Amino acid sequence: MITLFSDKGSPGCTTAGLSLAMVAGAILIEADPFGGDLAYRLRRGRQPLPETPTLLTAAALARTTTPDETLLQASHAVGEQARVVPGYGFAEHAASVDWQRLASTASHATVPTVVDVGRASSASPALPLLADADLVIPVLRPTMEAFLRVRDRLQRLLPVIADLRSGPPSVVPLLVVQPRHARSLAADLDDFLASTSSGPVVHPTAWIAEDAAGAADLYRSQARRGPLMKSAGQAWAALQASAPADRDQAGVS
Repeated sequence: MITLFSDKGSPGCTTAGLSLAMVAGAILIEADPFGGDLAYRLRRGRQPLPETPTLLTAAALARTTTPDETLLQASHAVGEQARVVPGYGFAEHAASVDWQRLASTASHATVPTVVDVGRASSASPALPLLADADLVIPVLRPTMEAFLRVRDRLQRLLPVIADLRSGPPSVVPLLVVQPRHARSLAADLDDFLASTSSGPVVHPTAWIAEDAAGAADLYRSQARRGPLMKSAGQAWAALQASAPADRDQAGVS
């Protein structure tokens, strides 16, 4: 299981998660406690997703069924291989979710799982999904403000996650960036984070292309081979390579 999070703004966390799920044949779980938007944005053909199942379905099924059965029954097929568990629409539903049980379900599934928890903080109810992850993935844009925010967020978040999992997590930043600048900006972020207290657990930055046309296709469940999907495939390979040696591959329990 890999878990994506953001700090502030709209860095493209959901699009990143969906593109990774598409290239990996994974299940994307939209687990933002404040509510998700996949159900509103994603189309199969010209039709929106049905109103159910959602994350609430997964939370209910997790009490009585196996992880694989839960995620299969609570998800929608998109594209050729991927599936999505869309989030609920309103933050008021957060209290209905057993977040620890949901994390256990996602991390013990035999299929790759990509989890999007949206904005993360040390007080988020979705912390178990970060603590149980093989890789923790902050998603950000290549601005100095975003670099500073992810530095500060990691410094506050990682000790809390470490307490929950009895050890620090492995972190791979994911930049959403124009391809022509990707390598140099990823190197800049690596250098910037290396000198912080989080540096020892931060792996080399991965990136996906900022590609509006590719994202539009993605939300129509069409994974065309453009800059977005090509870079998502490369990013997935980089995440697999960064998976801790004492755990299963990133995204696979």
